[in-house]
Amino acid sequence: MIENGFFLRGEEFMRLFAAFQASVVAQAKCGVNVLVEDVFLDGVLDQHRWRAALGDVETLWVGVHCSPDIAAAREIERGDRPIGIARNEANAVHEGVHYALEVDTGTTNLADVVDTVASGITNRWALASTPASNDAPAIPPRQALSIDGTIDRAPWEH
Repeated sequence: MIENGFFLRGEEFMRLFAAFQASVVAQAKCGVNVLVEDVFLDGVLDQHRWRAALGDVETLWVGVHCSPDIAAAREIERGDRPIGIARNEANAVHEGVHYALEVDTGTTNLADVVDTVASGITNRWALASTPASNDAPAIPPRQALSIDGTIDRAPWEH
């Protein structure tokens, strides 16, 4: 439900979301490298929920920012959302949240954002291994992300 430009999540949504979080954790504990994109609608409370669900699963917290003006312009360009939500959430979703790495998609070109995140992943797990194997986690296939922001097929799909 949307009220005054903010999403409100009900009890059923939160129950389903907790199940989603549990499935992410199960995959990670089985050695699957998982990348989750989530908008912390309740900022620090949502990060706390994720931390509780993740337990001892190693995590790289990445904050993806842009100014409220840029968020609002992107919202209008997409045309698939009620107007006003992006502007309201652009800063609010980050309040009190702690990140290991932060990027700004409004002031940094996409290729540099991808390089920064990929480097963060490499630096975090350069010598570590996944819980279920001795293999270092794979770096996300950057070849699938084009400079113009479109997504092509991953290398193994060619």
